[in-house]
Amino acid sequence: MHSNWRTTTLGETLPFSYGKNLPAKTRSHTGEFDVVTSAGVVDSHNEAYVHVPSIVIGRKGTIGSLTYCPNPVWPTDTTFFATETDACDLRFGYYLLHTLHLRELNNDSAVPGLNRSDAHALEIHLPPRSEQVGIAKVLGALDDKIAANNRAKGIALDLIKTLGGKPTNTVKLSVLCERSTRSIKPEAIEAKTVLHYSLPAFDLGAAAQEDPATIKSNKFSLERPCVLLSKLNPHTPRIWSVPVINEDVPMIASSEFVVLQPTTCRQAQLFAATVQPELFHHLESLTGGTSKSHQRVRPADILTSEVPDTRTLSAEESQMLELLTLRFESFVAENQALARTRDELLPLLMSGRITVGEAEEAAGVAGTAASES
Repeated sequence: MHSNWRTTTLGETLPFSYGKNLPAKTRSHTGEFDVVTSAGVVDSHNEAYVHVPSIVIGRKGTIGSLTYCPNPVWPTDTTFFATETDACDLRFGYYLLHTLHLRELNNDSAVPGLNRSDAHALEIHLPPRSEQVGIAKVLGALDDKIAANNRAKGIALDLIKTLGGKPTNTVKLSVLCERSTRSIKPEAIEAKTVLHYSLPAFDLGAAAQEDPATIKSNKFSLERPCVLLSKLNPHTPRIWSVPVINEDVPMIASSEFVVLQPTTCRQAQLFAATVQPELFHHLESLTGGTSKSHQRVRPADILTSEVPDTRTLSAEESQMLELLTLRFESFVAENQALARTRDELLPLLMSGRITVGEAEEAAGVAGTAASES
């Protein structure tokens, strides 16, 4: 920490205010302003409760979750929110909060939640405002690039769905692919790192790079281009395209996924056939489980489901699918590199162990490497 940084508390620097209840039945759902809960943006309303840029912090539910909101929003009563102060640049504050382990400040009552007094009492080290802005600019540039890639991923996925939905005839999924059940013990893998396709990693947007020695249960070994389709909770579709196998890093998948390897079609055609919303609506009707949060569909039911016969697409359409699928994967890989750089720089910048200039150089190198990958 530099000598010109000062020690203070979070409450003196970036105080939390309470969000306001907005039941789903009273929301307009018309898109003007985001409704933000502890789970993030969940809906929209025609009014905002906070009219300036803010940070929304999970108070109940997903305790300590953080949503940066550059536009007016409605934070609900499961959240706190914070706005810019004279002492703290707002975007710097967003990254500062990431270092404070807020989810650990559970008040341990009958209804767990983040205790505001405990949060306000946290000691923080604050650089001068000009340095705050510089730190936020470096980290924000990485997050802005990730957000731009996510928008481009969404466009690519929409095009893949559109092309995949064009065929009027359907076939059973088993006609296009087979299920791979080849498993492996991660701790037996000699490599220092594996790419782990898990449900949490899917929700974060990229396979996790992990030490195989820390992964205890058996996983599926991914050795050919494939599609991973989650058996769990098909009302929240999780489908992962794996068009390229990394020859340098072993790739494994959670047993919550069904590994589908193309047999009579290309991997891109299989992905386009299985990413269709109609498939997941059908699978949802077949699920069994004790609650909506623990419903599973049987692999046999997945394989006997009807999907568009994407083999009948024209050569030009099939080629477009190939390009879109590879482009989609390139955005995933780039975001993974950008997020890794951001997460490495965050604690170093927030503790003053590196300067903004050094961080800018590291971020620039990472951006170049990601764009070339």
